[in-house]
Amino acid sequence: MTFENFCNFYANGIILLEGKRNVKPEGHAKLIAIGNLLGTHLPNATFRSGNADGSDNNFSQGVAQVNPKQLEVIMPYRDWE
Repeated sequence: MTFENFCNFYANGIILLEGKRNVKPEGHAKLIAIGNLLGTHLPNATFRSGNADGSDNNFSQGVAQVNPKQLEVIMPYRDWE
């Protein structure tokens, strides 16, 4: 699948984020850039995340740079901190 095919397929989709907490230092900027790229090319998509430290948080930062309204944070239960 090409990037263009991916963007067409998920143009209005809900994309669930999952990853790992232990991200190598050089990975942080790359994950932020990927979030920014997808947020830019998928302006009508929704990105859902638990926003855990590491890859989830980095990716979400990139999406938020484009449009924070595209992010939905999933909480495990009411009053989660």
